[in-house]
Amino acid sequence: MTDIAARAGVSVGTVYHHFPSYADAIVACGAYTAEHAPAPTTDLLEGAASRNERVTRLVRALFDYYERVPALESVRRDRHLTPELDAFAREEVRNRRKLAAQAVGPGGPVALVAALSDIDVYRSLRREGFGTADAADRVAALLNHVLDAAPGVSRRTVKE
Repeated sequence: MTDIAARAGVSVGTVYHHFPSYADAIVACGAYTAEHAPAPTTDLLEGAASRNERVTRLVRALFDYYERVPALESVRRDRHLTPELDAFAREEVRNRRKLAAQAVGPGGPVALVAALSDIDVYRSLRREGFGTADAADRVAALLNHVLDAAPGVSRRTVKE
């Protein structure tokens, strides 16, 4: 709470007045983040002409989200500290897997797409000097290459 007070330029008492507990502060920060930097939704896949386009859109949207919400790493690292952080981290994983399933379509390798579009992959590529857009495009190209070669994985649109 002292860090929050210092960053806000207010007293610790003021912080406790608005957020009686650390959990309240976490929930408020999560709500603020969700409002100002919302996680990608399935809307990003609408109108995509192919599985390749859906996968590309997905990876770009997730990597952009990771760039806009760097605190996600801290949430994942510290998730064991509070139920609120754990719930936020679980929701991020659930959403990424849901998006991956929508992107690859029925019978597709959801776990592979979810894993390679994870923030840890993104951060590793950034540390190696890749920009956000370049990292997203390379991962999407890699995934699409693997998916194109996989037997039984459709390239069709979801609506076909």
